[in-house]
Amino acid sequence: MHALPETLRDAFDPERFRRDGHALVDQLADYLRSVTGREGPVLPWAEPDSNLARWATAFPEEPGTSLGELMTRVLGSRRRRRAC
Repeated sequence: MHALPETLRDAFDPERFRRDGHALVDQLADYLRSVTGREGPVLPWAEPDSNLARWATAFPEEPGTSLGELMTRVLGSRRRRRAC
């Protein structure tokens, strides 16, 4: 069997999965605490074209952004929209 590329081995590493999963749950729990404390919207509605413009960049060929960074971007965009 051919050796897997390092990025693929990392993606399927059980300990990395556990660590990233726990970090994601913590991040989402913090967000839930803030929205139930009325610090921001849960799901603010936006025009589809507005959403497309915000996420217009194509996905890269190689992974680079961590799941935590992606969730920060997703959750942060919801808060910015409320301020508008």
